[in-house]
Amino acid sequence: MSDRAGEAALRMAGRAAYQRVLLDLCNAAADRGGIRVAAELARLLDLDLTGVFVEDTALFGLAEYPFARELRLPGHEWHKLDPGRIAAEVRAAAETARRLLDEHSAPLGIRSLFEVVRGDPSGSIAALSGTSDIVVLVEPAAPSERLARAFPRAWQSALRSAAAVLLVPPRIARHHGPIAAVVTSAGDPALATAAAIAAAAGEQLLLLLPHDDALKTAALAAARAAGLGGGQVRTHRLRAATTQEAVLHALGTTQERLLVLTRAAGGVPDTAASHLAAARRVPVLVVEPDAAG
Repeated sequence: MSDRAGEAALRMAGRAAYQRVLLDLCNAAADRGGIRVAAELARLLDLDLTGVFVEDTALFGLAEYPFARELRLPGHEWHKLDPGRIAAEVRAAAETARRLLDEHSAPLGIRSLFEVVRGDPSGSIAALSGTSDIVVLVEPAAPSERLARAFPRAWQSALRSAAAVLLVPPRIARHHGPIAAVVTSAGDPALATAAAIAAAAGEQLLLLLPHDDALKTAALAAARAAGLGGGQVRTHRLRAATTQEAVLHALGTTQERLLVLTRAAGGVPDTAASHLAAARRVPVLVVEPDAAG
């Protein structure tokens, strides 16, 4: 299979599994690296990109209470919440998010849509998603922002949804490098998804495998069938237990740009994704066990 034919086949495979990248713009607007990652993923897999800005229902509800106050900086003075001013600020934030989405999408030639919904920021994106979506969440840089924006609850809601979830850490280390995947079976969806991304990006595919010669042979054959040449695929051995620590050890000094895991595959807990993203400073994509069909 030629490189172009392989890439086309992998793009079709990506289309079969996924149709849309769904980006939570609430945190992404403050960290443009997350928008870039979402836009690049949509381009590589030939998917639509939808940016969603969630207007926090609780914030608008709080502004209606006469006793509600806010501390304004730098004067450190307490003021009554003004519903009109809050609405105007939210509209301005949404417009900024829309502009940033357009700025990152247009140069890549991808189709992007923008939606504004009102609800709970911790659960609205997950509620909008389905099995054909990749939900992109951008983790806030400051611990105070992670708490204030209820990021942990949004992450858990996304993991409970039927969509694949891409966690983007703050201050991404790199945008180029191998696509790494933890593979625990020959039919592991992480393998198919990572291979599609690696082929489209022109990057190497790094397979993290347990000590199983039959699995290694099958995984390499699957990568070749997907259109990747022998020189484009490398393997690293995982320890006996497929844990967060084992993945970190197997990655070693690799300068990967993305890590792909299958949800709860091989005993790797869902919570490991956030720790791996923080430790490696690269996005981690968690796919559903049946994502590749």
